[in-house]
Amino acid sequence: MEKQVRREEKQDVQDNDDLQWAERFDRLARQLTRISPTLTVRDIMLYPSIFPDIKLQQSLETYIVEVNSSKTCFLARNPRPDELRRAALREAVQKAEECIARFQKQWPAIDLKY
Repeated sequence: MEKQVRREEKQDVQDNDDLQWAERFDRLARQLTRISPTLTVRDIMLYPSIFPDIKLQQSLETYIVEVNSSKTCFLARNPRPDELRRAALREAVQKAEECIARFQKQWPAIDLKY
């Protein structure tokens, strides 16, 4: 009985963690689809300005969004729950969130919170 309770508690923690990462992923994917690769605001190309690191851009385009064939918009990926547990995906989400926060401090008039 005690083992079953522990197993259920562990599953609850895993489910809660999965839900939090799914929400973070969805929020980031939504932001990226609205930013798009070529969006310019106040003479600032947003995507490379927010995410200046090419490797991070590649990670975002691998795990979070797809770029359409004409490279003009992002399409959100739909990861499976096991994909949301990947360290590389979680690292990309964390770094992107940090970049967005840093950009918002530098450019508070440009609203990236959708």
